[in-house]
Amino acid sequence: MKKQHGFTLLELLISLSITMVITSLLTPLLNTFYDKSNLELNKLEWEVFVQQVKLEVRASNELTVKGNTLYLKGPTSTQVVSYEPYQGSIRRRVNSTGHEVILQNIASVEYIPESKGVTVLIKDRNGLNYSARITGIHVASVREL
Repeated sequence: MKKQHGFTLLELLISLSITMVITSLLTPLLNTFYDKSNLELNKLEWEVFVQQVKLEVRASNELTVKGNTLYLKGPTSTQVVSYEPYQGSIRRRVNSTGHEVILQNIASVEYIPESKGVTVLIKDRNGLNYSARITGIHVASVREL
């Protein structure tokens, strides 16, 4: 008679139960690592955001702050770029169209108009504060509405 090789039902149930226990313990552990990094503002995103706003401010003629939204009008006054908070992030829009997420994990944003520029104050979801003072070369008018 030939000897048959294979798994019995009991061996299959034991291996399945061990796999389920390991998986159930691993999932909460991975979530704790994920949640901590999800609250912080990415430093590289912050640098890119500041450089992008610098370019836009330097290319604009008019800078307007209305609430917590920054509006920049270009030299032809047909293009208006806005930076506004949107669902925990900051998005960039051109002529009130489009949806380009520039910065994520934001709790609050404030734009303070200054002569020839603006100061950007941001608080991330961990409560850390970030600020940047951005000045323009050719900004003709700065106003707050």
